[in-house]
Amino acid sequence: GLFDLKKNVELGTLVQHNGTVNALGFFGGSHCLSGGSDGRVCLWRTSDWECLSDIRAHKKAVLDLSIHCSGKLAVSIGSDNDLAVLDLTTAKAVAKKKIGKNPVQVLWNPTGDFFVILYDMKIVVFTQEGDQLRVIELEEKALSAAFVDEESILVGMDDKSMSCYHSKTGGHLWTKEAHENRVKGVATVQYRDEMLAASISTDGSVKLWRVNAESATFLAECNLAARLTCVAMNVVDAKGESGNSRKRARKQ
Repeated sequence: GLFDLKKNVELGTLVQHNGTVNALGFFGGSHCLSGGSDGRVCLWRTSDWECLSDIRAHKKAVLDLSIHCSGKLAVSIGSDNDLAVLDLTTAKAVAKKKIGKNPVQVLWNPTGDFFVILYDMKIVVFTQEGDQLRVIELEEKALSAAFVDEESILVGMDDKSMSCYHSKTGGHLWTKEAHENRVKGVATVQYRDEMLAASISTDGSVKLWRVNAESATFLAECNLAARLTCVAMNVVDAKGESGNSRKRARKQ
């Protein structure tokens, strides 16, 4: 479904997938990528919501996807335990490889130099071409991740904390007690000269943080009295226009 959040109205429904839409990704404000339980990844133009391409990326459901900062590439992970590298200019899956069981999330770093796949107990770092660089072992079960800067990864944990890791050295940078229940989702967005993060818990708690590679500073909290499953962040200026953001949505 499409919604206008400023006017609080539903605009309509996009029909292309045969099944549940599990993942969404945006490239600026011009294009949207959707991944479904039918194993397909669809590219949409947001000006008129025309489906520009329909890529058969996986044999089973698409679990998550991420768009390269150039807008020309994307990566997706599926319940077939495959990684797919997608060329959005030709609408083809140009590479596929087995990546192990139960991947949770995939995301490019902000400059597009590499991407990572999050698992329950590890983060695996890959080159642009999909070659494995290193494995970062985690001490607790991970549920969600977002980049704090070009190299530092924020991870929401099952033990109610957030932890930050360095993607190149694999080092643990810091851990912060974040919620009274597990941290179901984290998201980050650049605002002026600061990086802001939002964290959510399944008890309905939403917290806002100022984050960097050294620490996290608590800023605000609200409770939505709902079972939260995902979070996305965006910056809107005084005119109500949306800026660039890193967005991810998953239906669970």
